[in-house]
Amino acid sequence: MKCSLQVLEHMYEYLDDEKRKEYLKRALGEIKRMESLLSTLREFSRYEGIGSFELNLRELRGFQGYEFSFGEKGKVKSITSYF
Repeated sequence: MKCSLQVLEHMYEYLDDEKRKEYLKRALGEIKRMESLLSTLREFSRYEGIGSFELNLRELRGFQGYEFSFGEKGKVKSITSYF
C-alpha cells in the first residue's frame, strides 16, 4: 500500500485519471485487508482471559455422550460431546 501511494504521490501529475484510480483502488484493497486482519486480531484478543480449571471426572462418570482424551500426566486434552 505504501509503495502504491508513494508512486501516486510522486507521479500524480504525470498519470492519467485511469492510472490514478488504479493506484487508489490498490491502496483501498490493502486497507480492507488490514481492516480484516485487525478485526481478526481484536476477536482473538477477547479470549485472553480464559484460563484452565480442574475437572473431577468421577463426577462426570454418569454422563453419557462425552468422550475424553488424555494428554501428558493424565490431564484431559479434549472433551467431545455427542449431543
